Amino acid sequence: MGIPIVHIWPEHVSLHLTVRALGRAIRKQRRDLDLSQDALATRAGIDASHLGELERGRGNPRFTTLRAIAEALELPLSTLFLRAERPPRDAD
Repeated sequence: MGIPIVHIWPEHVSLHLTVRALGRAIRKQRRDLDLSQDALATRAGIDASHLGELERGRGNPRFTTLRAIAEALELPLSTLFLRAERPPRDAD
């Protein structure tokens, strides 16, 4: 008898998210909340320049950073990932 496999990640969420797609999702939600990069960075406890890099799709964010940003955006991290999976509705 082996240990049962438990899926903690929804099967419909691809693990092939790009940092660029996450950056677009972060920027869109930040703008929807009418927050500046500085305000969001302060809420998330990160440097504004780091947030700017992430929004432009650069870097390799840590899970804890993404979680802090999602919380500051008033979203579950899973929702941020799902939004990154969808193609953008409007151009950046």
